[in-house]
Amino acid sequence: MRQSKRLFIVLDVLFLSLLMVYAFAGRDGVPFHGDEASLIAGMVDYFTIFHDGDLAWAKYEDPGEGWHRDFQLLRLTTGSIHLFTMGIAFDLAGVTADQLNGEWEWSSDTDQIATIEYNQVRGNVPGDRLLSIARTPSAILVALSVLLVFAIAWRLTRSRLAAYAASLIYATTPSVLVNGRRAMQEGGMLFFLCLTVFLAVCAIQAQAGRRGSALLPLGWYAALGAAGGLAVASKHPSLVVFLAALLAVLIAPLTRRKQAAGEVTPFDWRHVCALAGAGLLSVAVFFLVTPIWWSWTRVVLLGGLAGLLLALAWERGGRIAWLLRGAAVALVLAVTAIHPQVWPELAEPPSVMIEWRVWLMDIQAGPDGGMQDLDERTDYLVEQVLFAPGEYYEAYDWAVFGRIAQERTEYESSGLDGRSGGFAWGVALAMLLALGLEALAEGRRAVAVLVLALWLGVPALVLLATNTLPWQRYYLALYAPLAVLCGLGVRQVGTVVKRLRSRVGS
Repeated sequence: MRQSKRLFIVLDVLFLSLLMVYAFAGRDGVPFHGDEASLIAGMVDYFTIFHDGDLAWAKYEDPGEGWHRDFQLLRLTTGSIHLFTMGIAFDLAGVTADQLNGEWEWSSDTDQIATIEYNQVRGNVPGDRLLSIARTPSAILVALSVLLVFAIAWRLTRSRLAAYAASLIYATTPSVLVNGRRAMQEGGMLFFLCLTVFLAVCAIQAQAGRRGSALLPLGWYAALGAAGGLAVASKHPSLVVFLAALLAVLIAPLTRRKQAAGEVTPFDWRHVCALAGAGLLSVAVFFLVTPIWWSWTRVVLLGGLAGLLLALAWERGGRIAWLLRGAAVALVLAVTAIHPQVWPELAEPPSVMIEWRVWLMDIQAGPDGGMQDLDERTDYLVEQVLFAPGEYYEAYDWAVFGRIAQERTEYESSGLDGRSGGFAWGVALAMLLALGLEALAEGRRAVAVLVLALWLGVPALVLLATNTLPWQRYYLALYAPLAVLCGLGVRQVGTVVKRLRSRVGS
């Protein structure tokens, strides 16, 4: 029995190692994207802040005070995790600020789309070494997200077959590989989204067992909040998945009403208070790692409020508990006394980011406004999750660029581009998805039903309701839950095969 268990662990490690190596291996072969150049150029913030010590360099300025100066718009509309991960990679590789390329220009002096040659002359195209170094952190993170998909599938199903299938399907998804390997936001986003969902699953499962005298798994709640803040800091639309994860943890106790009282986390004020604290902690973490919104008063206030709610939810009484609660209250009062404007200032970052994100999407959608019809959005969503191959560019003029065509040909012939799209793959995935949904409908594992329904359903509904841009990378958050559902479908197939074998044998 023990040898069999060790063998399975060895197989798990070998299988996941191969998938992670595969996800990373195509780093240098992915066709270039102009946004990579812009994010690399924006790394001037990292060098100025952490090498020159100018902490105020990237802070938000009023639009009337040099709005487009120093990558202000880029900071508002993109995440910040890549700033730190890419910066560490640059430091380890000895890259200096004067080696950075310039920001990518999408239109030329004649208002036509700017070619790669046009940007090359202006120093906006990163060299091969710089691009490879910049891509490394994202490629590592997307490889690690494969491990997390396996872990989520295993925890939800306790089926190795489902976990193997889910991680294989996810690791060979073309759009995951294309976007996750680039020097952009998506590798970090995919990793921290999977980490957030994994911690949500852990928190829900930890609700089902008494831990000494405690019923509330506060540690898991706090970890979920921190991971959620990092996910949103990776790419702002990650907020949708984080809220879905919080909702799953919130309502999970309601699915366990039939279990004996005193053995599981109840749906009471402590539970709600703790999750509210996790939510505030995520906001504090987001501000902590987002230089454009750096403000010690904002971070300390939110951290104090989060600590107070978590301390209030703590089931332990006595001197230590009340000391922690008192310290949190004192911290909040002290920050308020020092800087009373900190409270109204909390509303500024989300309002400004939403305003300029909407403006940017309107510009990107063009004069026709993008996908305005619900049927069109539905068709596009189905196409992307089932049938579409990897999308290498959003500006269709790039199809005529010689460099992109050559890189695409070499990338696809390398065998590192994942499974191809098309009708056959789409039908196969649709069948596995249907079987996975059937498995959920059987309701054997309430946690799996709850998590997967919200993990997939909430972002899908938000995309259908709000997204007007027909861009594949906006649908990346759907691929991990789809892979887990398809993994459930593979397990269903395995169950049927096992039954047929038993019948034949008998």
